[in-house]
Amino acid sequence: MLALITLPHLNDVNDLVSRAGLIDLDVTVFYYAALFVILLLVLPSLVFKPMLERMEKRDERTSGARQEAQLIRKSADAEAEQFDKHVTEEKRRAQDERAKIREETQHKADDLVAQARRDTQARIEAGLVAQHAQAAQARTALEGDAREIAGAIAQKLVQA
Repeated sequence: MLALITLPHLNDVNDLVSRAGLIDLDVTVFYYAALFVILLLVLPSLVFKPMLERMEKRDERTSGARQEAQLIRKSADAEAEQFDKHVTEEKRRAQDERAKIREETQHKADDLVAQARRDTQARIEAGLVAQHAQAAQARTALEGDAREIAGAIAQKLVQA
C-alpha cells in the first residue's frame, strides 16, 4: 500500500480512527477522491451525453413516428369525412335529378295521353259526322225508294 501521510495532527486522527476500526485514512483516499472527481468530469461527456442523445433520438423517432401517424390518421379521417359529405351531396343531387326526370317524364306521359285522347275524340267525332252524313244519304236514298215502293204498292192495290 501507499505510504501514510505524516502530518502531526493527521497521525493523531489516523490513530484514533484506526483504533476505532472505522476508516484507515491514507493516500489512497486522495487517489479515490481524485479518481472520483476525474470520472465525475469525464464520464458525462464520454458516456452520459452520447447515451442521452441516443435515447432522445430514439424517442424522437418513435414519438415522431407516432405523431406523424396521428397526423396521417387525422388527415385520413378528415378526407373520409369530406368524401362522405361529397357522396351524400352527390346522392342528394342524383335524387333531385331523378325526381326532376320523373316529373318531366310524367308531364310528357300526361301530354301524350292528352294528345291521344284529343286524337281519339277527333276520330270519334269525325266518325260520327261521317256516320251522320251516311245516315242522311241513306235516308235520302231510302225515302226515294220508299216513295217508289209506296207508289208500286198503291198501284197494285188500285189494280186489284
